[in-house]
Amino acid sequence: MTKKIVYFLPVLFVGFLVGAEQPKIPPMPAAVTFNSVASIKSGIEVYSLMGMGTKRTWDDVSNQMYVLSLKSGKWVEGRPVPGVAGRLGSAAIGAKGQVFVFGGYVIDGQGNELTVGDANSYIPDDHRWYRAADLPIFYSTGDTRAAGKPRFVSATKRTRGALDASDYDIRPEFKPQPGDVVITKQRASAFYGTPLLAHLIGLGIKTLIVCGESTSGCVRASVVDAYSNGFHVVLVEECCFDRSELSHKVNLFDMHHKYADVMHLDEVIAHLEKTTVRKAG
Repeated sequence: MTKKIVYFLPVLFVGFLVGAEQPKIPPMPAAVTFNSVASIKSGIEVYSLMGMGTKRTWDDVSNQMYVLSLKSGKWVEGRPVPGVAGRLGSAAIGAKGQVFVFGGYVIDGQGNELTVGDANSYIPDDHRWYRAADLPIFYSTGDTRAAGKPRFVSATKRTRGALDASDYDIRPEFKPQPGDVVITKQRASAFYGTPLLAHLIGLGIKTLIVCGESTSGCVRASVVDAYSNGFHVVLVEECCFDRSELSHKVNLFDMHHKYADVMHLDEVIAHLEKTTVRKAG
């Protein structure tokens, strides 16, 4: 009798543990297929990303993100995945507390499929997506080539120290990524004597988000030229600076009332996360 108790009790105990670990998973808030799935926090949070709805047509591909908490057993709607359109067949993985989404394909109105190289990362603690590859990004910096600047030609009579080409290097913290465009210039404005305008017109861009330095110099000159060329300009306050706080603030105030919408960084990010990027036309 004692042997039977010792033999069967572990089996019953294991069965009880296995049954207790099975979570109750409710249906998704919306029916989707071809969606991407990832998990983080040791599998406690499961993410469903994008996908195609019940119509199974090109205009029923969603950017939506849903998050299932296995702790509460509930789905919540998260921030949409940034992009011109929802993607299908993307690879998703959870790593280091983040959700990463790579590649996939989009479908146009004629049913044509286009493979894209978009790469996005989502940080749940910030409730933000980072680095949407669908946004064209242009960098502008000084042309340091010896033959790039005519001799004996100067716009001002101010004296300047010896030119160090490294002063015009783009900092590694926000270095250009594949597909970004770097434009060199000789004057303050990123438009003057450069192909920037041709790039923007060719892409059908209507709105520019401007960051950089200095607020009273290159930033202001570029903002005025952008406004003069018919673009809507957004200037990110925390992403610009000047040699003095007074000069910085005065120029932000002036540009906000004449040439641009000066916005805070969190406002711009929030707007981009819920906006579908559209070309002019």
